[in-house]
Amino acid sequence: MARKFVTVQCKLCGKDTQKPPSLVKWRKNLFCSKLCDGKYHRIDPNRTHRVCSTCGINKPRSEYSFRQGSPDGLNHYCRSCHNKRSLDYRNKNTEVLKDRQRTLYGNNKHTFKAKRIKQRYGITMEQVENLRDQQGGLCAICKLEPASHIDHDHVTDRVRGLLCNNCNTGLGMFQDNASLMAAGIKYLEDNRD
Repeated sequence: MARKFVTVQCKLCGKDTQKPPSLVKWRKNLFCSKLCDGKYHRIDPNRTHRVCSTCGINKPRSEYSFRQGSPDGLNHYCRSCHNKRSLDYRNKNTEVLKDRQRTLYGNNKHTFKAKRIKQRYGITMEQVENLRDQQGGLCAICKLEPASHIDHDHVTDRVRGLLCNNCNTGLGMFQDNASLMAAGIKYLEDNRD
């Protein structure tokens, strides 16, 4: 039985070449020779650019998302192709995604939030509400804003209190380091008008 072939243009030189339909379908080996294949994937010796495996365009590295398992730390396809693939997947699999959300969230998002808090911080929603009541619903540091973030010690994982967004971010920026915060306080006091 004769094998069927499809005529495609080489990605590099544009020469017509015969390829099996399966390779064309998966966009693999679309070059007329190994020489063109090698040249195509080594267009930029300084590696400031990369060829997208989906659209086949040589684009700057800034056009790619990070991917931990990849040899050069970048995704195989550019952001625009990634966005298109994601949108296509979401459009084709809306029911599957809805079922997955129902499994995760149940019928209400509060159950999911309670599960996540229990898993991450080891406390229940009732304990969070008790803590909020003890603090009068306000941030444990500034006592001005509503307490919306659970603050915990990153070494011991012990919950310390509830903070507003600004105070929680400030602690994070100081890396929970009391000596850095003391240096910041000293700096502010020394430079008062």
